[in-house]
Amino acid sequence: MRYYLFSISITLFLFNSTLSSESLKAQSMSNLIVGKWYDKEELYNGGYREYLLEKKVDGSYKITLRTYDKDGAYKEQIEVGDWGIFGSVYFTISLGDIEDKEEYKILNLSDSEFRYQHIECEDIYIMKRVSDSFTLDDK
Repeated sequence: MRYYLFSISITLFLFNSTLSSESLKAQSMSNLIVGKWYDKEELYNGGYREYLLEKKVDGSYKITLRTYDKDGAYKEQIEVGDWGIFGSVYFTISLGDIEDKEEYKILNLSDSEFRYQHIECEDIYIMKRVSDSFTLDDK
């Protein structure tokens, strides 16, 4: 009986330690992801697309997406919602007419780069940190 109780105690301790470790890792990553992130990609038609992603401490986000044609004219789309991290999974829940949840695997997160992969379609996104005062008009 003592062995059984000791075994259960050790198992619960290890399980709790693992949860605490994952929780600390997620908290550390959450702190690192807060701020503004930027990416630019060339399009096949001679235009390009820019992304400006702003993550806030309160768990909200705003992403501004501009798609430019080859003449420099652009269309802008803005999405707002909530974000979070659980383990190595980064997720967003967009708020608006249609609520949409997306999940991504975090591949790399540092002071300067945020690289993540969409879990379903496996697209990879690479964003660079920019200053808090940066806007898409700063180019």
